[in-house]
Amino acid sequence: METLEFKYAIKRPDGKFYRGTAYGNEKDWTLEKREGFGGAFHYSEYGAHEKIKRFPAMFGGCLVVRH
Repeated sequence: METLEFKYAIKRPDGKFYRGTAYGNEKDWTLEKREGFGGAFHYSEYGAHEKIKRFPAMFGGCLVVRH
């Protein structure tokens, strides 16, 4: 059985990472790569790509990066 690795984050072109929140403003983004309070939310690689696909207006131009 393959284990999922939650080591991927969504990164904007300006270098900020998605925090996994839904404020709809800059509070959703952080410069902190680490996961946890105030840091980036980590996904599986598939999950991160799916999040971008489901919300193209919010994540347009974003990349999935491994941490």
